[in-house]
Amino acid sequence: MISGWCNYFLPILSAVLLILCFPKPDVGWLAWVALVPLLRFLFGPRTWRLAFGTAYAAGCLFYGGLLYWIYFTCRAGGVSPLFSFLAWAALSALLALDWGIFGAGVFFFKQELFVLLLRLQSTWALFWRGVAFAAIPFFLAALWTSLEFIKARFLWRFPWELLGYSQWRYPLILQMASVTGVYGLTFLIVWINAAVTVISFGLSGSRKVWAAVGGAPLVCLILCWMYGFAKLSGAPSDFGPGGVSVAILQPNIFQYQKWTPSFEKEIQDTLKALSVEAAGKGAKLVVWPESSVPGLFEDPPLHRWVKEVVRRTHTDHLIGAVTRISGKTQNAAFLVLSRSPGSVIHWAAKRQLVPFGEYVPFKFILERWIPVLNELGAISPGGSPGLIPSRAGTLGVSICYESIFPHLASGLVRKGADVLVNLTNDGWYLDTAGPYQHFSMNVLRAVENRRFLLRSANTGISAVIDPWGRISSQTALGQKSVLSFSLPRENVPEASLYTRFGDWFGYFCILACVSYFLLNMKWT
Repeated sequence: MISGWCNYFLPILSAVLLILCFPKPDVGWLAWVALVPLLRFLFGPRTWRLAFGTAYAAGCLFYGGLLYWIYFTCRAGGVSPLFSFLAWAALSALLALDWGIFGAGVFFFKQELFVLLLRLQSTWALFWRGVAFAAIPFFLAALWTSLEFIKARFLWRFPWELLGYSQWRYPLILQMASVTGVYGLTFLIVWINAAVTVISFGLSGSRKVWAAVGGAPLVCLILCWMYGFAKLSGAPSDFGPGGVSVAILQPNIFQYQKWTPSFEKEIQDTLKALSVEAAGKGAKLVVWPESSVPGLFEDPPLHRWVKEVVRRTHTDHLIGAVTRISGKTQNAAFLVLSRSPGSVIHWAAKRQLVPFGEYVPFKFILERWIPVLNELGAISPGGSPGLIPSRAGTLGVSICYESIFPHLASGLVRKGADVLVNLTNDGWYLDTAGPYQHFSMNVLRAVENRRFLLRSANTGISAVIDPWGRISSQTALGQKSVLSFSLPRENVPEASLYTRFGDWFGYFCILACVSYFLLNMKWT
């Protein structure tokens, strides 16, 4: 009885280990074994309901620990403790559904495996045992990856810290993302975990079968390391002269002073001083963070101030600001030219909005209890891709939350973006793990598309990330600074396979799962 109850701690252990994989504390290598306790438990239940319920509970624990900062963000935004807790708990419960579905999927895979083994009575039994045992880890990896992909593209649209993001600090293994996107990393991690789990049971009693189970994912892991080594060995460390000087501003304005009239002059002085400093370093393009203008971009006093900053610095500025130019309140980026101060050549509005930060889902039910955290009220989405021609090439602009969607960044590069730019205001998250988690996902966008990524964050973390996921320079959280970088025009790699073919690997995983179930229906 004691050992039986102790088994229920295995899913809890997996949830805790996975929390530790992400910022903070960011121990990413744990991901390669973190799912083993959960999988060992899921090979035991006699009903799919128990498998679903236990995995779902572990998922709630994982997302609750990963997204703890939701509570503090809501509280700082004026939401009551009760509804701050409910928002945190409800989001965790929603996102955990894929864990529950995965748990039920493991149960059915296990059932079919044992039925198949009972049927293997021929002289080829050992061979088919190897095939059966080797197939189970593969299909479990496909199932987990499919659920992540569906969640990111079609359902909740909150793909925060997918499993593959845990490897953002490891450039060797990270390079495979240029082929498969982040979903390939997720697949490989689950495949290794599932293979270790199957081998640990020793159900077959045959070393040859164990070799069949562990051989394929191990070979794939080695090939990915070799691919990463080859790509990094060929990646230039010095891009040479002739680049375009770019400066990234991090003004470090406290979130709840940004829209307070009494702080407007102080904010303007800070941004002007940083812009002058950037111009003094020779910047040809100055990048401001999201919604950095303390009001509407087109308000006459603020627009005159922007024109004065541009005139004083004699350089172009990419400015994050809120606007009502289109008749709707939008979160946007404006390129203001130095040759005609105040003249906006291009602008792009944010397309993927933050739930509860910029709009309230199920507004007719929830708006009474949970307000929009943005001081300017509900935001409307933009309708066109964020492509802005500049001196540094065509900029593919994402604003804040948009940077966690792989398909949005690849779409920008596919349409001609030479450089990816992320304007964000992570001041919402205060001094929690939120800014670090958000930053980590940007590294994958650079690798996936083989493009430089410039990130300007109000309170941090601002950075320059090269096409191989190496952080050329970055700021600390809560630091006021100017980050200067010479953006190369040469030696930049061609668009990646992921950019050209998009989320092919996610669809492949769905196809693999569907094929398995269709074939299983045919056999039975």
